Parts: sequence; structure tokens; C-alpha cells
Amino acid sequence: MTADPSTPDNADAARVVAATGLDWDRIVGAFEAAGGAEASHTDLAAAVHPLMVGSGVGNPGWWGQGATVAYEKQIGRRVTGQSGAGDFQVSATRTVRATTGRGELRDAAGAAVTASGLVTVVDQARVSDTPKRSYWRCSLDGGPALQVAVEPKDTGRFTVTLTVTGMSTAAHREAMRPVLKEILSDL
Repeated sequence: MTADPSTPDNADAARVVAATGLDWDRIVGAFEAAGGAEASHTDLAAAVHPLMVGSGVGNPGWWGQGATVAYEKQIGRRVTGQSGAGDFQVSATRTVRATTGRGELRDAAGAAVTASGLVTVVDQARVSDTPKRSYWRCSLDGGPALQVAVEPKDTGRFTVTLTVTGMSTAAHREAMRPVLKEILSDL
């Protein structure tokens, strides 16, 4: 049985359908041919990848992952914010103007995390850079991890994303969302 992708309970499927132009029943058929609810996430994503490529959508791997997550929600394997490993994650993003480089903004965002008093950092922050982003990462009290990612958006503006992973419940995830937004509001 497949769900109507336009229903609020299947908003992820609706986004995949809108982006790819593929019929949700056709996508579900690919999942079911790969073993459906008995198949692993990896096997499901591999099964739908040819459809995504054939649709002509940009970044077919990303859309294939999105379709797989939507299907896993539909069959009850996971809920919103839940990773394939079963833990929960949440992100909040803000675009900020800055005259500094992304490394300096990364450090300022990390300082905002520790100064906020809203989360308890339990280890030394780790910083790294890729050609695209600068990262600041730490562990939080109770086991979750927090990541700051800073990416140039356009001249003088940067996207700052705070992500917390490793939360054990959906309730913890929902409680963390306003915390991340408050930290970002101080940048």
C-alpha cells in the first residue's frame, strides 16, 4: 500500500515527486522490487538511484536518499529527525553578514555556543576546514554532538548551521531546536 505523497504525513515524498517529476507509486515500486521493508537503507537507495538519474534531477544521489527516507517513514522504519541508526538530529541555520573570513566566523559561532549557557560542552572543540566549509565540533553533556558549519553564501554573507546529532528521543530533538535558534540569534 502506498500513501498519497500530497498528504501532510508524506511531505518528504511530495518534495521528491515535485523535484523529479516521478510518480510516487513508481518510486515505491522500485523500493518494493528491492525487498521493501526487509531491505536495508543502502539497498533501497541503490534501487531508486537509476530512477533519480533518469529523471534528470540535479544531484540524483541526494534526491535518492530523500526518497529513501520518505519511504522509510511511510513504512514506519523512522520518524522525522531520526537517522538510519535510530538516533535523532536537528539543525538550525541563519544567514549572517560578516566582514571576517569563514574561519573567524566559525570561531565566533563556536564561542557563542559555549558562552550561551544553553548547552554543556564536555570536551575540547575540534576545528577543520574543507574547500567549501569551516567546521567547529564538540560533544555535549549526555552524549549528543554539536557541529557548527560556516559556508560562504555570497559577498559578505555566510550561512551558519548548527546541527546536534546523537539524541535519543524525538522529544529531546524538539527541545533542542529553539536552543539552536537562540544561539544563532546572538551571531
